[in-house]
Amino acid sequence: MKIIDEMQLYYDQRATIYDQSRGYDDPSILVPLQPVIDHIGCELKNLNVFEVACGTGFWTQQICHFANKILATDFNQSTLKQAGMKNLPSDLVSLQQADAYDLSHIEGEFDAAMAIDWFSHVPKSRMDQFLEGLHQILKEGATIIFCDQLAGENSIAGIYDGEGNHIQERNLPNGSKHRVIKHFMTEEEIEARFSAYAKEIRISKFPTCGRLVIVYSLK
Repeated sequence: MKIIDEMQLYYDQRATIYDQSRGYDDPSILVPLQPVIDHIGCELKNLNVFEVACGTGFWTQQICHFANKILATDFNQSTLKQAGMKNLPSDLVSLQQADAYDLSHIEGEFDAAMAIDWFSHVPKSRMDQFLEGLHQILKEGATIIFCDQLAGENSIAGIYDGEGNHIQERNLPNGSKHRVIKHFMTEEEIEARFSAYAKEIRISKFPTCGRLVIVYSLK
């Protein structure tokens, strides 16, 4: 099984337990995450946002009241079902199934995009394809935000595939094991990856909650 297919299957099967496994069902988890939420929200204030890989909609729910509108998309219907159960405000949020690697069917005008815990899963060989496809559906000068995790003490598995993707193994309660790509990019790697597309790149770190936020505007 190709690793992208394996990751999609993993998150499909994890959908019903995802919030619980991340602690997102615990209101106290918002306390350390609030500075990240506010930071992203301020960047997206009053903008029409396209969200990649919204998953179960936790971050959509936190950010939607800052934005003008959000079209939240995900590959898996199982995760979108969980997002739909969050009673997201229908005047602010729409949900749609979409493959992040093929956004040609997406309709709408977007002056911003965000993806939380997504870019770190993109294979190196498909990063430019993904970015170029995303940029094509955005307005000139649009704001793009990627938020991912900072490397923790035990984050680096020391396993890499043939194209240099860092691989972690994830287990589900049903006993199944899945390979997941998980990059932890340095600031130099971030600059190298996005500089061809960006007017400027701003990197913010939130060590208290282990988060990294990348913000850039399209050339």
